[in-house]
Amino acid sequence: MLDYYIDIFSYHHQFNKTVIEYLEKYKNNFPEKCINWMSHILYAHEVWILRVQNKYEVMDEWTIPQSEFVTRENSNYKKTIAIIQDLPLKKNIKYKTSRGIIYVNSISEILFHICNHTAHHRGMIIAEMRNSGIAPPVTDYIFYKRI
Repeated sequence: MLDYYIDIFSYHHQFNKTVIEYLEKYKNNFPEKCINWMSHILYAHEVWILRVQNKYEVMDEWTIPQSEFVTRENSNYKKTIAIIQDLPLKKNIKYKTSRGIIYVNSISEILFHICNHTAHHRGMIIAEMRNSGIAPPVTDYIFYKRI
């Protein structure tokens, strides 16, 4: 299971960086919401890491400047790999939402959520690229495995 999660997060890491490159390259050709979605992907991933580390506090500001996207992506990836390698995936994490509601989920469930969340919003960015006349990068997992 550890190898599986490392592989999946390596895939997301590679294609998040690719999409970030496209966002920079074509920044004047598509709506600002694409930048906001990437910011959301990175910030939410960071929040989940902090929850697993029992360090999360609700923050008022969630926007990440585009100039920090690559740095934050690299940091999230490194910290996530450390979580996968160092903590038992079945360990339950108790955390509080921004609304103050307390939940408990396993690290494995949290990791799966991060993957789905990332893929969902990255797909929204890709769709918007197409709508803006930009040929988006191919980000399907199978293409990652073919490299």
